[in-house]
Amino acid sequence: MQLKARVEQWFQDHRSELVDELLQLVSIPSVTAYGQDGLPYGRACHEAMDHFEQLAKRMGFDVQRDGDHVISAGPTVDPAKKTLGLWAHLDVVPPGNGWLFAPFTPVLKEGYVIGRGSDDNKSAAVGTIFLLRCLRELGIDPGCNVKVFCGCDEECGSRGVADYVSRHSCPDFSIVPDCGFPVCHGEKGIITVAFRSQQRVSSAIISLSGGVAANVIPDTAQAVLARTPQLEAAVSGRSDAEVLEDRIIITAHGTSGHAGFPINCTNAVKVLIDTLLADGLVSAEDASVLRFVQDVNHDCYATALGAAMQDEPSGSLTCAGTILSLEDGFPCITANIRYCVTADGGQIHSSLSKAAAEGGYDIASFSDSAPNYFPKDDPLVDALTGVYNDFTGDSKQPYIMSGGTYARQLPRALGFGIGSMQPRCPLLPEGHGGAHLPDECLHVDTWLRALAILTLGVIEACSILSSTDQQEV
Repeated sequence: MQLKARVEQWFQDHRSELVDELLQLVSIPSVTAYGQDGLPYGRACHEAMDHFEQLAKRMGFDVQRDGDHVISAGPTVDPAKKTLGLWAHLDVVPPGNGWLFAPFTPVLKEGYVIGRGSDDNKSAAVGTIFLLRCLRELGIDPGCNVKVFCGCDEECGSRGVADYVSRHSCPDFSIVPDCGFPVCHGEKGIITVAFRSQQRVSSAIISLSGGVAANVIPDTAQAVLARTPQLEAAVSGRSDAEVLEDRIIITAHGTSGHAGFPINCTNAVKVLIDTLLADGLVSAEDASVLRFVQDVNHDCYATALGAAMQDEPSGSLTCAGTILSLEDGFPCITANIRYCVTADGGQIHSSLSKAAAEGGYDIASFSDSAPNYFPKDDPLVDALTGVYNDFTGDSKQPYIMSGGTYARQLPRALGFGIGSMQPRCPLLPEGHGGAHLPDECLHVDTWLRALAILTLGVIEACSILSSTDQQEV
């Protein structure tokens, strides 16, 4: 209890510094832009790396930087000790639409930091480097080397960390504070698949568009249709239609969210395609071409694609068609699928290929990030769960989630973080405030409490790692 009080007080004493550093980092619009300005992840991600490097150096930590792929920081490594890694990412999803606040001009308002990346995941990057400083200034020797690692393309597939892991030794155990407490011991597999029609639509459909990123549920989608007397009469009085000189724009609205959790969102691409087909706004021939796009979003479970499944550890597979486009007259839809930890991505590929062929589409691209599953009965899972429950008085259990983090790229890694503690911001309407949502925000008091829990978790995990090391010797 004395240690708990000391750690909590330390973070409270450094509240202003933490918030100031977070505001500075959030102001960098670090959306991954591969190859921009000759940089692997673009200019803004490079600037975010530079900013974190300078922060770590100002705190007096040793810093190693592998280009813009991964940066690590911490006290001088003792080769006789095991290493615990804390992993965060500096990139963010695109801001999307509907913000009440400027996404990259962050503000502190009534105890909330509002800005893209404030929660996912720049608060972890800032918080973990302060965690190292907390251990040092309180004179706590956790018994292991503790290092912070940050990468720059987590939201786009984590290729940088995957490459880094292939070329460098990894920590003996890693914690990824990019999820909710208590312990996320597994993550569903993630498939991103792009489908392209084998047949063009008619010139009556000028364009189709929707979505900003594969892992974000779109809140807006549009169809631009050639203006005809028949279509003009069909849309007369509709609030979702804008009649221009030579075209009519149909705009569908939804509620955005993380593609790993599509059930409580309203997918604007689904709304748009359902509207075009149900209301007869396109010809029968064009409707037949778009039918497969509708099937992708038939429900949130890939039922119409023949890929629906569930298992006991992780529940149901989810599917969301998140990016819609028209390329040279060929409709294209990208889907984000989160599949069960016991499943095989190859079998899902087969089901999708069959459904696409039957619907007149080809698979244009396919990527599969395999599930992560950390044994639930590992002592580290039990220890970290106990740290959280002892601190809060809760009795929560370890869980598996649909979101994807760096944990799936690392050996012996699990999630342990702030997400489940965040209260809803009373300043914002429904559909705002969360990760990947407009007006993403972070409750500062909860953040500081979560950092205290994470610090105690690191100490407990290091105790287990070091005792295991002694037993092995």
